[in-house]
Amino acid sequence: ADPLPAAGPVPLAAEGEGDVGGEDDGTALMVAIQERCEEIARQYGLSPREGDVLLLLAQGNGLSKVQEDLVISKGTAITHRRNIYRKLDVNKREELIHLIDER
Repeated sequence: ADPLPAAGPVPLAAEGEGDVGGEDDGTALMVAIQERCEEIARQYGLSPREGDVLLLLAQGNGLSKVQEDLVISKGTAITHRRNIYRKLDVNKREELIHLIDER
């Protein structure tokens, strides 16, 4: 029999596989949100940083969390959000979340 692999970090998603490493529903949801945000970022031509902001907003975070996690100023966070909304043709968070939820 093959020996068990050494303990280490479990990847969040292994090439589209489902229940990787005993993921719970919350982890699976976070992976799905991340994948959808990456898809939207490519489709709408978001910059890599706008993609980072999109993911944080899609996870339900506000601008203060965006500022903290990305180490950017309030004005920069606002500018990224404004550019994302313009590129995605949405005007408020609810519309953004609806777009992310569409399949």
